[in-house]
Amino acid sequence: MQRFAFSILALSCFAIAACSGISAPGTQPIVAGAPDATLPAPSISFPAVYVSQHTSPGTVLVFDEQGNPQTASGGFPNLDLPGSIVFDPSLRRLYVAEYDNNAIRVYDVNGDPISVSGGFPNLEGPLGLGFDSVNKHIYVAEGPVVAVYDENGDKVTTTGSFPGASYAVGITFDPSNKLLYVASRMPAKVLVYDQQGNPITEPGKFSKTDSPAAVAFDPTNKLLYVANEGNSTVTVYKQNGRRMTTTGTFPGVDVPDDLAFDSSDQELYVANGFGNGSLITVYDPSGDKLTTSGSFSGVTAPGGIAIAP
Repeated sequence: MQRFAFSILALSCFAIAACSGISAPGTQPIVAGAPDATLPAPSISFPAVYVSQHTSPGTVLVFDEQGNPQTASGGFPNLDLPGSIVFDPSLRRLYVAEYDNNAIRVYDVNGDPISVSGGFPNLEGPLGLGFDSVNKHIYVAEGPVVAVYDENGDKVTTTGSFPGASYAVGITFDPSNKLLYVASRMPAKVLVYDQQGNPITEPGKFSKTDSPAAVAFDPTNKLLYVANEGNSTVTVYKQNGRRMTTTGTFPGVDVPDDLAFDSSDQELYVANGFGNGSLITVYDPSGDKLTTSGSFSGVTAPGGIAIAP
């Protein structure tokens, strides 16, 4: 048996490292998805707004709800032309799509990368991401295909094949009726599916969409917001696809690329392709524009937007 002599100084250093969260020499990092994995201590305040910068190299910028910048200690490394971004509230993770690299990168809320066991195999140009908070699945809109993965990037087999969406670009999940709403360019409409990818026919048909790019769900009012790139509008619908008339007109929307709904404050965030001076605009549920104390500075090419409560 070997004997190890520890000095008081060494023991003190080890204790300090353990208390501060610094890994002691020889210890192993927590494996993503492990049952005993602990959530990272956040370096930012919540709710937080995450905006991917569709640049090369790319990044994710973080703001408070008012558009004031926050610093993510991890920095979201290794991104290139990032697009859609979705938040997983159960594991407090962000999934970021890279269309050109056929990849999905995973990060904690501080921007530190997470290595997942599955690795998201067989991606074919991920355009839009949606998270199913019931089954804990990530749905990936890839044009002619909607693929399904678990939180660790392992592919999930479904009984349906999401028929009818020949160019799916955006996707959101409604936990109250357990349905998925897919923004499709071809045909230019919103299509509805169950969690297994089987089509659902809604009476409202989601009329008046024009090159829809994204869909967001308001869980309080049970409404769906659709970003229409073709005519630079946001249209509002009931869950059954019937269009709603709002008092506001979503002024300032200009070629909207993505949407995110903040259920804590009942606010809709729009990532605009052009923006007429503001690439991120904020609205109440009725479509009236809200004034924010910050300006979402630094956003020049938004690829996606997500809210972390």
